[in-house]
Amino acid sequence: MAFSCSSIKYTSDHRSGVNFVQYNSYKVVHFVNEDDLANQKFIVNQMNKQRVEVAIDKQAKLRGLVGSEEPDMLILWAVGIDIQKSYETHTTYNGGPYMGYRDRYGGYGMGMGSSYSSTDEYQTEISKLRIEFIDAKTKDILWIGTVEGEREGNVKGSDGRINEIVGKIFKQYPISVSE
Repeated sequence: MAFSCSSIKYTSDHRSGVNFVQYNSYKVVHFVNEDDLANQKFIVNQMNKQRVEVAIDKQAKLRGLVGSEEPDMLILWAVGIDIQKSYETHTTYNGGPYMGYRDRYGGYGMGMGSSYSSTDEYQTEISKLRIEFIDAKTKDILWIGTVEGEREGNVKGSDGRINEIVGKIFKQYPISVSE
């Protein structure tokens, strides 16, 4: 789970009228869709799972929340990958108008050139990380923060990169860092 630097997009949304101060405790839960699990899609390796959960835990604690097995809210997180396809067509022209053929009346006319076109398909993997705060009793979604960006391979310094990404998602959370 790594993002390239040039194309990262952060978004968030929250339920209006929610008093976020009333929520004091949380439990972090990794969400995996059963279909994705069966197809071996979106499986987060154990090291990255731990990195994400540690980063979420750190950000929640910075906002005065306390981890609990009987929480006020659940912090659900999930990853996904979208494949975006793009196409590029190239045309090569061979020859062009020229004199040279004789029509049935004996005159000369314009000749024809030819062209060749080829289309290339490109695929870009877009990684997404979604973090949701959910009321533990009502199961209402209170807040959603997401990040998406072009996927990279292995990135050096994954701990720091994941902390940075989760921190930027949490900057959009309605309660700021406790002093």
